[in-house]
Amino acid sequence: MSAPDPTTLVEADQNSSLQTRWQVAPGAGEQQSTVTATTTWDGAGGVGGFFERTFAPIGIRRLNTAVLDKVTDQPG
Repeated sequence: MSAPDPTTLVEADQNSSLQTRWQVAPGAGEQQSTVTATTTWDGAGGVGGFFERTFAPIGIRRLNTAVLDKVTDQPG
């Protein structure tokens, strides 16, 4: 994990090219923030790559949503 600036956290998988960049910006109201998660990854080719490109985004979306749900549930 690295933090290139105070509003950004980068998670990188040691065994693949998977990388997620979390960025936090001020939100619309007081004590609100907007969080953006951008995930990049170079999947495999061929048939295996087809299944990775099909199903990996679903899994990544679920993981990122679970993380954001935990943050949202934190008391204030």
